[in-house]
Amino acid sequence: MDRRRLIAVVAVLLAAVVVLVLRNQLKVDENRRIRKREARLREALFAMLQPGALTNCQLERFGERHDGGYLMCSNLLGQHDESYSRVIERLKTFFHLAHIHFNNAGCTDGLAPFPSYAYEVLSVSKRLGHVDSSDRTSGLHRLDAPNNPTLDDCQPAAR
Repeated sequence: MDRRRLIAVVAVLLAAVVVLVLRNQLKVDENRRIRKREARLREALFAMLQPGALTNCQLERFGERHDGGYLMCSNLLGQHDESYSRVIERLKTFFHLAHIHFNNAGCTDGLAPFPSYAYEVLSVSKRLGHVDSSDRTSGLHRLDAPNNPTLDDCQPAAR
């Protein structure tokens, strides 16, 4: 190969390398901007989820010794049954109840129809979730698992 062709091949290869490096740097920069934006969104969400102190709430831990427990306002439990129902109805104005799981560390017979005093509710904004009218989900979901695998589970049967 003569010198002129060698220089042309080297120039083409060098140009290709430069293009690939620039393309990679653009992707790296774009990914960096995406990660920064996601970090800002997480920080904003975290700031919105900061609890406020209540003057009339005496926090008490409920739950078994090793289940992580749940803090609740013990002095407010059972005092406002009707207001709890109103709050749930108000929440259901804006959210779909997508799933409920009863914590098996709190299974009890004394709260029928609830099988446990501790339950986890998944609510999804009605702006995001869409109801499947052909499916009435109830009971244990195939992805559910007991919170404490050493205790019996108490999920209600599908209705």
